[in-house]
Amino acid sequence: MATVTSATVNNPVAPVTINTSPNPTFIQSLAQNLSSGLTSSKVVVVTSPSATIPSGSVGLLSIAAAPTNPIILGSGIAALVNTASGSVTVAGNQGSNHSILSSTGNLTYYSAANESGTILATTGNNLFTAPTVNGGNWTLVLDGLSGANTVVAGAAKAVIEDAPGQKNIMFLGSGADTVGAFGADTLVGGGGNDTVFFNGSNNVLFGGSASSSSMVVVTAPSVSGSTYVAGSGDSTVFALDGSSGTYSVGSGNFEFVGTSGSSSTIDGSYGASTTATVFGSSNANIVLNSNAIGNILVAAGANTTLNASGSAGANILFNEVGAGSSATLIGGSYWNYFIAGAGSATMEGGAGHNFFQFVSGQDGGTNLITNWNADDQIDLMGYTSSQVQETVSGGSTVITLSDGTKITVQNVTNLPSSDIKIG
Repeated sequence: MATVTSATVNNPVAPVTINTSPNPTFIQSLAQNLSSGLTSSKVVVVTSPSATIPSGSVGLLSIAAAPTNPIILGSGIAALVNTASGSVTVAGNQGSNHSILSSTGNLTYYSAANESGTILATTGNNLFTAPTVNGGNWTLVLDGLSGANTVVAGAAKAVIEDAPGQKNIMFLGSGADTVGAFGADTLVGGGGNDTVFFNGSNNVLFGGSASSSSMVVVTAPSVSGSTYVAGSGDSTVFALDGSSGTYSVGSGNFEFVGTSGSSSTIDGSYGASTTATVFGSSNANIVLNSNAIGNILVAAGANTTLNASGSAGANILFNEVGAGSSATLIGGSYWNYFIAGAGSATMEGGAGHNFFQFVSGQDGGTNLITNWNADDQIDLMGYTSSQVQETVSGGSTVITLSDGTKITVQNVTNLPSSDIKIG
């Protein structure tokens, strides 16, 4: 926690407590800069609900008693400090730049066209709205440890950060917005290119509504319960170390990266015909449920599990981990194309057609194929017949290749030669 100063009715320089825990360096610097600028200005203090708000050159307007009527900021008011205990409604000034520090919550701020500024709210239950055109640039720090703030970003380009314990709702409009969501928030994308950081658990985000929009989603390490439903625009999702969540494919391009220890489910039912491109890093566990044709799943780290067993579409599953590492690749119920790599892998075929490809010079690992069925086939690309040795051991077929690659087809002892393509 940090204490900064602001103007109030009794003392032009009085303490206001700021919670700095979500992002201490940013928030404390912002609060101190605001305070320094505000207290160095000419101060007018409003002490009565019926007071007339000055329209001339004021510098700093301090609201100590909630006015009966909305406050309309004139062009001469550079900043506002709200310490009133009741609800305060403020309308901004077109083309201006304002700094607002509100320490009691229940602030409603309607920004004007081409207006920009900063709002630091140290208590919850605030409302901010921007116009649908000419929205300006805003930084909103919703710092209260409780409450439910509402943000309607409109055409503004907004940088928004909230705090743990909040349950906010944010409508991201046509501007390019950046959100650090520390609370259990609900966010709705608009037509802009947005970046959302899930820094708290149980956030819900709906993607952009325009095909020209884009969304970058980052789930911070160890954050759980994130939900993202992609929209019409393109989506890029990063689930960082140890995080968990559910991510739904929309109608735009969908790319997903799960890093170390993350546990994620990708649902393709919302964008039934849209393919997903999925990368799993070390110890990631990723489930894909999709009916699309052409999903790509890549094991890019050791001990990665890519599970498409709930998928009725066509999937391409790559093992790209290095020698000495391992991956588990599980196919769906339709078509699955497995491509082995230098590392070891367990490849479980689905109920449909499964192709297992091993490329000369690219392999060398120990591979286990399970759940073999009559529609499956092994493709030994770049090998010759003299480089392939087939034996039966322990009730399974074992294929050994000249480069050290070993393939065990579990529980199969009579593998037809027609099921192995060489060359």
